[in-house]
Amino acid sequence: MPGLNLIIAAVPLSRRSRPLFERLLAAGFEPVEAPGPEVTDWPEFWPSLAEAQAILLGHSPRIDEALLRKAPRLKFVAKLGAGLDRVDLAAATQRGVAVFNTPAANRQAVADHTLALILALARRITVSDQIVRAGRWKRLQGLQIWGQRLGVVGLGAIGRAVIRRARGFDMDCAAFTRTWSSDFAREHGVRRLDLDELLAVSDVVSLHLPLTPQTRGLIGARELGLMKPSALLINTARGGLIDEAALYAALVEGRIAGAGLDVFEREPPKDSPLLGLENVILTPHQAWYTAEALALMEEEAVDQLIAAAQGRAPRHLANPEVAGRLGLEPGPPEEITS
Repeated sequence: MPGLNLIIAAVPLSRRSRPLFERLLAAGFEPVEAPGPEVTDWPEFWPSLAEAQAILLGHSPRIDEALLRKAPRLKFVAKLGAGLDRVDLAAATQRGVAVFNTPAANRQAVADHTLALILALARRITVSDQIVRAGRWKRLQGLQIWGQRLGVVGLGAIGRAVIRRARGFDMDCAAFTRTWSSDFAREHGVRRLDLDELLAVSDVVSLHLPLTPQTRGLIGARELGLMKPSALLINTARGGLIDEAALYAALVEGRIAGAGLDVFEREPPKDSPLLGLENVILTPHQAWYTAEALALMEEEAVDQLIAAAQGRAPRHLANPEVAGRLGLEPGPPEEITS
């Protein structure tokens, strides 16, 4: 399928990873690169959609019906990272556009960040730093993580990576999850609980789910009310999983001890009341953002783009029902990463 017009709506590959860019050229792609992350501000973006047959997507723009109407030749959307909440999968499927992602490429980076938030929150690192910088010498009592109970909501690649780290702190691990690996659970001593029980017994609750209509608002006032007053809530997945108004109330009223958030209902959270709380640590959706994770995401996305151009189904195809319409032959079975 030579001469595939490709919009790279992410960090320019020609500058960041020239070998991957050369692989795309050798595979017959004709890449057009956005100059920066704010793709929709780039004047050439909207006109270039008319000829686009593939898009390599970072965090912007949203792939919805309005955009798809402007891209009548579009066949492939490759999404860096796991989250597909920026893609209207039903609209893409209806138009015969294959959507694929890199769901496990950033798991180690996100798991690292999750543990960093847990430790920083438990030991009140950020507030202590501010105290010392202000010329004061005041010790803040923290929470000990060693031997505490961790409840993981979502036991995919990232949730499993978090549990591996937590076991190094001798944490008692439990999980609420749709998919269950008995081998992993047995090896790492993970108990399977329903959500209400997990919230009630955990000292730390960490969210690792995609944002879907079923998971939006999963943690609201009722769920927060089940948690221990000493518990910590961590979210490095998607902001919409938590009702932030309910979370603010729970934090202010002392119904939970603290929260570590890398993601928000609206990003950036300019007017959020959470900004004024000392028992919250906030980071700008950067859990995934390491050099190693970005390189691996780009490599996996390029591998799948080339496979699609050569008539093979991408490994992480999110809408396999379009494969036949695009003449894509099945690839090797997806390897389950534990």
